[in-house]
Amino acid sequence: MGIANRAYVVRANIDLAQLAPSGTEPTGPVPNGTLWLDTSATQIEAYVANKANPTTFYDWSLKPVTIVSSEDIDDVDTSTLNVDDLVLRHIPSTGQMLMYKFEAVGLVQVETYLSPINKVPTGSSILKGNIWIRDGYTKNGSNYFGTRFVVKRYASLTAQFYFTIFINHFNFFCSSSGYAYFIFI
Repeated sequence: MGIANRAYVVRANIDLAQLAPSGTEPTGPVPNGTLWLDTSATQIEAYVANKANPTTFYDWSLKPVTIVSSEDIDDVDTSTLNVDDLVLRHIPSTGQMLMYKFEAVGLVQVETYLSPINKVPTGSSILKGNIWIRDGYTKNGSNYFGTRFVVKRYASLTAQFYFTIFINHFNFFCSSSGYAYFIFI
């Protein structure tokens, strides 16, 4: 977990059906305090295994990730995707975020690994085509590495969205009561 060996759990009493990721800032009458997942500022560093049983970082290929919001997988536009491109699909009714890989037959779910930024998944259980999401976020010079979700909050006084938080070590849980639980490490 880290040096402090602590985790903070925050209960978010939110309607998951109202969350929809977007690269375009919401417009129209927006209530004060509205949260927005800014997909244009969000960065997901994800890789596809080049071979079974990878042993090094070089056995993985960095792939672009497109974030979409769609209730049904058949409604996701794949016309601009290449084979092995990745799609992170938000399901509005449940708040789930699911990872897919584009293949000749369409979008398919494959085994996905979440691993710390400095730990490359290796081993005999990993198949060619499996996905690795690099958990954590760091800056090295002018370059950024890893995964971060950028959340902005609307301020009615200025009528603008402002950077609120970015989640760079993450786990998402959704309880049966419909509440979202974010664990920040």
